[in-house]
Amino acid sequence: TALFSETRPEVIEEMRLAADELRAELAGERATFVVNRNINFTNICVVGCAFCGFGQGKRSPDAYESTEEEFVGRVNEAVEFGATELCMQGGIHPDLDLEAYGGWLKLAKQTAPQLHLHAYSPMEINHMCETSGLEPDAVFEYLIECGLGSTPGTAAEVLDDGVRQRISPNKLPAERWVEIIEASHRAGLRSTSTVMFGHIEEPRELARHMEVIRGLQERTGGITEFVPLSFIPFNTLLGRTHGVEEISIEENLKHTAAFRLALGRLLQDEALRRRSPTPADGRQWADRARCTLCPPASRIEGRTLAALEGVVGTGRVIDPGPVTGSEDVGVLAAAASGLVAIVFLLGFIRRHTYAPFVVYRLIVAALVLLILATGIREASF
Repeated sequence: TALFSETRPEVIEEMRLAADELRAELAGERATFVVNRNINFTNICVVGCAFCGFGQGKRSPDAYESTEEEFVGRVNEAVEFGATELCMQGGIHPDLDLEAYGGWLKLAKQTAPQLHLHAYSPMEINHMCETSGLEPDAVFEYLIECGLGSTPGTAAEVLDDGVRQRISPNKLPAERWVEIIEASHRAGLRSTSTVMFGHIEEPRELARHMEVIRGLQERTGGITEFVPLSFIPFNTLLGRTHGVEEISIEENLKHTAAFRLALGRLLQDEALRRRSPTPADGRQWADRARCTLCPPASRIEGRTLAALEGVVGTGRVIDPGPVTGSEDVGVLAAAASGLVAIVFLLGFIRRHTYAPFVVYRLIVAALVLLILATGIREASF
């Protein structure tokens, strides 16, 4: 609790230095990422989380459901641009059952059998259990047969039921989240783990969250990474009605250091990855890309970089190869900053104009040439 509530600048700097020493010991000076595409097959959701800017009601003009043709097209685009993994998640759609979720996995594997499928949050698994009457173990057995490769540890938010009741009373309890992740590990799958911080949680609740994650990892050893997600208030109930604002970069990095220290050596070199919650929040991407590769994080999460093309439709992924040393890390951060600025601009243009799709491709080409001309030498289309 003391780490998360610390306010003295000199102590926070000591925390960051200690966390960076731990990062260097576990991961060295190499920054890595995977090429991944996020596919959100629907944003229709009945849960109604106060922190969410994604879910929509069925009657909302912004609601969508992907067709099989659209889904296959996005999978093929991912393959074309060098992806090795799909991350598949959606809202809690009242009409989707276990077979429907299995169908998306089968369709992805039929389209691109070489891709690893990282799919379905514990909230979605819980929904499958409720609609099918099956226990999590049986649900995972079925999903593995359909092609599931690993489980996202999302829907965790903060694993303390006090704060969960305040920000999302309809979401599964912390104990159920742990039960479902443990079931995925028993089934032979590995999972990620996450935390969402910087909203109305208390330091003691974040400390409790880390106790839960550590205990889970000590029991199963099935967690591959921990992803801290700072709260983005735009288009959320917490932001609109409660006035919750995004935390500063300094607070963000303090929390990152605290998470690293709380994890210790439990996750080894997979201990911590930094990424923004969603590519739609382009306003903050440039700053986040810079802080992403600063101590004490060891990885820039390629899952989000690859998802950028899902927003703009450009299909952009970057693959600079192994990155070592502070100079190369800085180049990668600069390249990421330039790319996310492009993505935010094009996302804005696409939402507010009706130009043909080819126009966006031409804009991308022009902007990339501009970036290359100004010396960002590791970004290429």
